[in-house]
Amino acid sequence: MIRLLIVLLCVWQGLNAQTTFEVEQQVFELINQHRSSIGLNALIKSDIIFTESRKHSAGMAAGRVNYGHDGFSNRAGVIRRVTRCGMMGENVNYTWGKDVARRAVNSWLNSKGHRENIEKPNFTISGVGVAKDRSGMFYLTQIFGVKRLN
Repeated sequence: MIRLLIVLLCVWQGLNAQTTFEVEQQVFELINQHRSSIGLNALIKSDIIFTESRKHSAGMAAGRVNYGHDGFSNRAGVIRRVTRCGMMGENVNYTWGKDVARRAVNSWLNSKGHRENIEKPNFTISGVGVAKDRSGMFYLTQIFGVKRLN
């Protein structure tokens, strides 16, 4: 009986597990919903920003880099070479459980500095990277940028 309960619990958790890709898309959508609700333009997805955000989240999840913004200038340099971005910003978070995207976005919106990045009207492009460690903790990075027109 106990084995059956354990198997059922594992199956249920597997069915309800969020993939990192799903969380990335949900965060991006929630951020744009918030920006729209205060009269700002939606951010445009940038493949290179998604890539650099994913690398940073993966590094934090694997313990290769400290949780935080270490190496941001390197990430920004790579992104600038591809996108010709001017000003840039970065939000990071870690969380677990259900509704990871909403929890992370709510945490950012309740933090002055993170909220300022989300609500900066000049930011036009963005990308989100999510990675999960062995314990099930999600690490999230969102980078924002101002894409130059010329």
